Amino acid sequence: MTLFRLVAETPDPATNPPSYLEVYRRRLTVVADRRPQRAEIPVICDEQLVVEYYAR
Repeated sequence: MTLFRLVAETPDPATNPPSYLEVYRRRLTVVADRRPQRAEIPVICDEQLVVEYYAR
């Protein structure tokens, strides 16, 4: 429990949540404000290869 309390009470300027998430540190809650655009998702992946794989 102490770790969660520390996270909730200590602001971390190095951690910037994506613009589509609302973070409430004191309540330890994250709310998805909207659906993210593909460019906002930090996943390195070639979507076309995934589509081709599952289309077999």
